[in-house]
Amino acid sequence: MTLLFRYLAKEIVLATLLVLTALLALFALFDLIRELGEIGKGSYNLGQILTYVLLSLPSHVYVISPVAALIGTMFALSRLSIQSELTVMRTSGLSISRLSAFIALVGLGFAAARAHQAPTRRVLAQTALNGFIAMGVGMTLLLMALKKGDVGMVAILSSVSPVLVLPLLWLHLGRAPALAAWLGAALTVLGTALILSR
Repeated sequence: MTLLFRYLAKEIVLATLLVLTALLALFALFDLIRELGEIGKGSYNLGQILTYVLLSLPSHVYVISPVAALIGTMFALSRLSIQSELTVMRTSGLSISRLSAFIALVGLGFAAARAHQAPTRRVLAQTALNGFIAMGVGMTLLLMALKKGDVGMVAILSSVSPVLVLPLLWLHLGRAPALAAWLGAALTVLGTALILSR
């Protein structure tokens, strides 16, 4: 394991933990607001609400950790690009394919840490394929865009990609995604439109 791989892994993991903490705080706030409407019914008090919110956090970690890993990776890479660290890595001889392989390995580490059953060969193959496509191919394209394009524009356009996933989920699952997913997509489009209109 090279020094460069350890550095990239550390940057991605720290950024992912930062994003995960922010998302957990947001989810805890939403849970708290939802539960405050139930206060006073029977013996349900503020202490029980806070206990419920705290005990709900592990399930939120399991659900939002893939999103946090993706956003954390994008955040770490964009920060490395802004600070010209990616340029230094490239000029020192690191190829885009090797950098993508490093990022894919970190992604596979996140996927393996999230496993809830003993991995079979099929699960390992699916994890490897997902890691390669999402982290390998996706991050390679992102790095190429960061190399040749405006960092701000690349970050804005890559943030809109979850909007494209909703119709695909609808087709694949045969049912409409939750209202909160559509609201999140609408906020993403609105935010992107506001940034681009300036």
